[in-house]
Amino acid sequence: MEFPWLLAVFLLPAGFVPGQGKSSSPKAGLQAWWVSPVRQVLTSSLPGGSQGEGRIEAARGEVEAIQLALRSEVPLRVTLRARPFEKGLVPGIRAVGLVPVRKGTRWTPKEEKVALPPADLPDPLFPVNTIDLKPGRTRSFWVDVRVPEGTKPGTRETLLTLRAEQGREIFSLSLALRVFPVTVPQDGKFRLTNWFSVRPSYLGFGKARPGRPGREARAGGRQCGFWRTACGPTGRTTSGPP
Repeated sequence: MEFPWLLAVFLLPAGFVPGQGKSSSPKAGLQAWWVSPVRQVLTSSLPGGSQGEGRIEAARGEVEAIQLALRSEVPLRVTLRARPFEKGLVPGIRAVGLVPVRKGTRWTPKEEKVALPPADLPDPLFPVNTIDLKPGRTRSFWVDVRVPEGTKPGTRETLLTLRAEQGREIFSLSLALRVFPVTVPQDGKFRLTNWFSVRPSYLGFGKARPGRPGREARAGGRQCGFWRTACGPTGRTTSGPP
């Protein structure tokens, strides 16, 4: 599900942000805003949208998420903590890591690229709740929640707290969770196909040419073993359980 609501917070020394708590940090220039989990938060991303609380919408049995983007004009280490929505509904927090991309795909149109290389692109999720912000570079936290099947439908809220180095509180952020009266089944029967292409040398075949007898089957067999999926008689991946 996509979440178009964005929150922009500009901190001032000993200032007050309406609806978001007080700032007790002398460090000005920190900005925080909510972003949909299906959008990539680039280091060049800037705040936008209207002010408001973060919002996650989920069916019972789902895991849904939202991102909290952060940008500072000074070096700053920040830590994010979250209170439970209620018993059994605890937000998980992970830091979104960056992958350095030095070369891009050759034939992809420029307008279809997320960013032009060289660039540091967000991708891995690290099990930490602290990020070291560099001046003028946006980073983000990934906040998700697993909704048990027996959860009652409705909306509940919680607070997330950002703290700067030395444990000084910066401000609190409101996050709402809306649970729909719908349950996603857990014992799905979805079958999948795995496909990817790598250089022969990566699989230990040296400079073997395409079509060499046995090469394709051995490569497919290694692929099946890696992904633990069902394979056909030639070793090609066909389908398997999710």
